[in-house]
Amino acid sequence: MRTRSGSIPAGLCVLSAAALCCGLTAAAGATATPAADRPQVAATPPPPPPAGPASPAWGHAEQAPGIATLDHSGGGALVAVACPAAGACTAGGFYSDGGTKKQQGLVIDEAGGLWGAAQDVPLVPQLNTGGSADVVTVACLAAGECGAGGFYRDATGLEGFIGSEVGATWDGSIELPGSGGNADIDAEACPAFARCVVGGYIADTSGNRQPFVDEQSAGTWPTAVPVPGNLNKGFLGEVTSLSCTSLGSCVGGGFYTDAKGGRQAFVVTQAHGDWGPMHEVAGSLNKGESAEVRQVSCAVSPKLISIITCAAVGFYTDSAGHGQAFTATMANGTWAAAVQVPGSAALNKGGFAELNSVSCPTAGNCGAGGSYAPSSTSTQPFVVTETNGTWGKAVEVPGSAALNTGKNMFVIKVSCVAPGKCGVTGDFHTSKDSEGVWVASQKGGTWGQAGTIPGLSALATGGQAEVNGLSCATAGSCGLVGDYITMTGSQQPFVVSGSVDAPTATTMALSATSVVYGHEQAERVSVNVDDVFGSVPTGMVTIKAGNTVACTITLKARQGACTVPATKFGPGTVAVTAFYGGGISFQTSQSVAQKFTVTKAATKTGLTLSKSSVTFGQEQAEHLSVAVAPQFGGTPAGTVTLKAGTRSVCKITLKAGKGSCTLTSKEFKPGPYQLTASYPGNGGFTGSLSAGRTLKVVK
Repeated sequence: MRTRSGSIPAGLCVLSAAALCCGLTAAAGATATPAADRPQVAATPPPPPPAGPASPAWGHAEQAPGIATLDHSGGGALVAVACPAAGACTAGGFYSDGGTKKQQGLVIDEAGGLWGAAQDVPLVPQLNTGGSADVVTVACLAAGECGAGGFYRDATGLEGFIGSEVGATWDGSIELPGSGGNADIDAEACPAFARCVVGGYIADTSGNRQPFVDEQSAGTWPTAVPVPGNLNKGFLGEVTSLSCTSLGSCVGGGFYTDAKGGRQAFVVTQAHGDWGPMHEVAGSLNKGESAEVRQVSCAVSPKLISIITCAAVGFYTDSAGHGQAFTATMANGTWAAAVQVPGSAALNKGGFAELNSVSCPTAGNCGAGGSYAPSSTSTQPFVVTETNGTWGKAVEVPGSAALNTGKNMFVIKVSCVAPGKCGVTGDFHTSKDSEGVWVASQKGGTWGQAGTIPGLSALATGGQAEVNGLSCATAGSCGLVGDYITMTGSQQPFVVSGSVDAPTATTMALSATSVVYGHEQAERVSVNVDDVFGSVPTGMVTIKAGNTVACTITLKARQGACTVPATKFGPGTVAVTAFYGGGISFQTSQSVAQKFTVTKAATKTGLTLSKSSVTFGQEQAEHLSVAVAPQFGGTPAGTVTLKAGTRSVCKITLKAGKGSCTLTSKEFKPGPYQLTASYPGNGGFTGSLSAGRTLKVVK
């Protein structure tokens, strides 16, 4: 497969006009891999990458639909993807025609959550007389309103091309004006309808690659020219990334060659429609003459749209020749000095670190990811989060060490949909030389465990798969693309849909339709939480009746149960719902409400006499006590009436189910009396009558 950015420490390779090394992202030579240039798969290929633990947020990977009708037993890859709306993504890449032996650019659209058939980029096959073309970048304003950029080869050399999609139809492509026989479009943003911005490199009169930005206006493209204030003094410069918050407000980033032949990172800012001069970043850090902006991302404040901030990430080389990761921030149109990623130095024991991708959903809130070397023989992925304008510490992706048995694992793309809510993906290698794709999700600022793409190992029978693009429109809708190798050595493109959090479905069952008050624990509530991709959700489920919590459940293997506490609800119909609170990589969900009835409990009233006989005139010596016992649980309240026959003797207000009263003097004439205690019921309890007790009044 292709050499990944980061697999060669920054500053330890040599750049030439004929080839790009050091893993330049989205560059023509680093992205397109014609069939003839791919490494030959051994007669006994490495085993497929491991299938698990599978990420709960992703569906099963599939070969790009329709590719077989294009490549005629050739191969291909998807290089970039953009998802402007839920269930709507556009991806681009290349295929190698097994018949003509030419490499052509392709695009593929997802609509309604389903991927359509791959297709040629209109007109590019006719322009591509040299037989080498690739879609390197895609950008979308809305579903079906996208742009694509890349390169093709003709008699004069490498030319940049621009394709456009309007109303879900790809209607043609044009050569980038000013290509000059050595050009490529590596970055694109579309801030308004028919108003896209592209960047990459074009050739000067000496054939050197110069960084450029070009903007569509009224459907036409002007001749591309180098970035204003171009600092590039050597043979190599490039815009690697673009981000726009609105029409006329964009930022680009990349690298250029200085007078010493070293590589420097730069940004260029557009404000009110005018591009300012190229601005070097990380220059004070870059002692080893090798630096690059890998990606830029800009966002506006959700409260004050006048506040725009941007982040640029990449790598530089320190005085010891070690690669280091940096971030640079722009606020109010001014770029602050680049800084080393907090905490990365503590991780980077092997002398290599870089940030490859950044995504900022709102101003001052970003997620970024890259790679570092914990030793001289291994590479690990890390992530870092900016919150309200302050970058936190770099942390290793949880669970990555378990996957990275081949000691070579990278972050390729990050996509965030809200502050602290991102997806990240990359490649990993096993000790048996196979290569796979991993993904992880962030929720509430906390990163979950890295997992693999379900079904990808079944496709990658040749032992290798890699990811090239990730884009999330919402927490529940992302697209991911890449390529894999089959047993026969064919490189094939794949697509897969998923989410930052996997959608879940919660079901609930009740053990009884009716329970007695005080014995509600007889009601056992069972729940099952599934996710749409077949993974195993973890976390808590809360059983509620309105705002009242009945009980909570800790899931084990998707399932769990709890009993309703005694006396939690009064008599009547109770409607309960199970609420799954979600977890890292899992969305919340709730069950359909179900009802059960709480019936009143029976009671038993007891009456006790302190004396069986009293003297007339001394009846106050008789102390009458009552106790009302519940059928199961709870404490009966209310009043109890004591009677002698039909005559009321006294009324007792119960406390803790008990009470007492005394007779008054000369209450009864001499003779026997049958006393009873009558409880009429209250709350969750029915009434009851005590057994009679005989009291004798003597002279």
